[in-house]
Amino acid sequence: MVVEHAPWEASDGLRSALRSHLSAGPLHTVHAALLDAATDAVVAVLEGVDHPRADDSLLTLVKNFHDDARLASSRLASGERVADRANAARIRIRLAVEARFGDSEAECLMRAALVQGYLDPTAGHSAAERNLHLSRSTYFRVLRRARARLAD
Repeated sequence: MVVEHAPWEASDGLRSALRSHLSAGPLHTVHAALLDAATDAVVAVLEGVDHPRADDSLLTLVKNFHDDARLASSRLASGERVADRANAARIRIRLAVEARFGDSEAECLMRAALVQGYLDPTAGHSAAERNLHLSRSTYFRVLRRARARLAD
């Protein structure tokens, strides 16, 4: 599992919740300026901590192919808006999947299982089994080999 650290910024909601919590606790008698300084100090500590970034492996991204927020936060994303970033990541994921498999019958079957099982918006595993004319156990065996290829 690949873990990368991403920058983190406190929201205004977190600041106000933290200030409210501090003012209700041991700092309830402290002047407002000191309370604001304490809040800023806690936020600075939180912002200085490296927060783990989600796994960006190809297999993980394939499994989250229809999650715009997840794809937009990946290293494969580019663009300004979340939808643009997610679509850019989807294009790169499809290209990477295509590049991982060859032209033999077994390779084409693994690619088709991945594409129909994960990437096609209307498919899914049950539909992929039917479309590929595979039994459930054979489909998942082929899919397991295809996922292993992506994990390499």
